[in-house]
Amino acid sequence: MKKLHKLIILIMSLLFVAACGSSGQATPKPHRCNTVNMGMSHFTININNGVTQYIPASIDDIIPTKEALIASLQEKGYEIEEFDAALGLDIPAQRVLARNGELFVDITYGLTVEQAKQAVLHYDDAYPLYYLAAQNEAYAYVISDRQAFDDAGFTSLANIGIQYGRCENCTTSLRELWEMFGD
Repeated sequence: MKKLHKLIILIMSLLFVAACGSSGQATPKPHRCNTVNMGMSHFTININNGVTQYIPASIDDIIPTKEALIASLQEKGYEIEEFDAALGLDIPAQRVLARNGELFVDITYGLTVEQAKQAVLHYDDAYPLYYLAAQNEAYAYVISDRQAFDDAGFTSLANIGIQYGRCENCTTSLRELWEMFGD
């Protein structure tokens, strides 16, 4: 049984390496800096006495509570604005927008999974450059860079939903990627 698990892990690793390999082009396409991750990106595999257990990431370990997020960002000097609707949507929700110079965190709490998928598309439309936009279960957020990510109290890039990274040279929007890969 252990040999079977090792064989499966080896095959999955080879497939992963092959999928992530170079396309053979000397010059990358402009949208190569876009990163999209759909589905569960973090889980633990626990193998004990031939029993395999998959332990998914817990949303409570991924997203800081609204109160913890606000306290952490205020402590770092961010200006906080709160709204009672998601960005660009007429959906009641708890949205927190925090800014500190060029740094920002814009997160919406209190959504359904489907509403969060729509909200993250509006974030992608509203913010031309960012470190991370994500629909993480029933949460949607966009974060300017790694510093703002850390300042907000996030400790993991684990995701139960969709993550998207965007930089200066990106030419493909999240909406276009969803059309290519489906949602």
